[in-house]
Amino acid sequence: MGSAHVAVLVEGRVDRLFFDQLVSHELAARPALTALIRTAREVMAGAGGKKALLSYYDYLRRRSALVTELGGKKTSILICLDKDLDDLTGTRRRSRHVIYTEHFDVESYLFLHGDLVSATSAATTLDRVTIDSVLAPAVTWTRRVSMRWREWVAICVFEITNKCSSGGNYGVCPSPVHTPGGDLDGVRFGDRMAALQQESGCPGPEFAARWDRVVRRVDRLFARGKGDIVFKGKWYAWLLVVYVAGAVASRDVDLSKVRDELPKYLIQTLDFDLPWTTVLRGRLLEVLDSEF
Repeated sequence: MGSAHVAVLVEGRVDRLFFDQLVSHELAARPALTALIRTAREVMAGAGGKKALLSYYDYLRRRSALVTELGGKKTSILICLDKDLDDLTGTRRRSRHVIYTEHFDVESYLFLHGDLVSATSAATTLDRVTIDSVLAPAVTWTRRVSMRWREWVAICVFEITNKCSSGGNYGVCPSPVHTPGGDLDGVRFGDRMAALQQESGCPGPEFAARWDRVVRRVDRLFARGKGDIVFKGKWYAWLLVVYVAGAVASRDVDLSKVRDELPKYLIQTLDFDLPWTTVLRGRLLEVLDSEF
């Protein structure tokens, strides 16, 4: 068999780092197979993100070009995407050439399975003892802070699944219906709900029934420890900076770049041998085993 190549296309720079480690881990036992990992902007001359990758996938699929062979070298395209709410809206592409995250996005894995204390200490240059006390207990920090924004998550899910987009939903951070401390702001929440009902065009009883279904779905996910299916992982960086800033106001520290830098430090603390990679590795192996 000739040499083989897999081209892995991802949404952004953090995704590139994450999937580079995941793919490299699997290819270690396949010396005849090489990989090239590129972001959407690198492949499509400036057009970045998920929408661009999906358009590129559709283009390749129509031309039967997801797998090609030239000069004895076989190349397979693999597109890796944040799930977002594509599972709830029924918009996921059904193809072994498209891998979706289990959680809302790649950043979810970083905060759920990375070493928060070590990464935050490195990103802030603060000592580990300080960071550990701020997040304590660090192993439950993501669950605690995400649950406090449940109402905002429910609003986001409702807006997307009911095609109400004027509120900004997942593109808005921090939550506009919670205080900086994470408590629900009753006035803002009431105003948002009134605006949401108006945009939905539903009469009161129908809106209430739809809202109740969304709330019950979100609450069930959090109760089962699966809130990160609907909680945006990118929000964690903002929340973490708020937690740290409130506790180290008198310290010599610059937090202005931590929100952007933290994911890169977290990736370096991930152990890709642990069970949390099982589903992603399984989807990757499905492609490798079927194509090569």
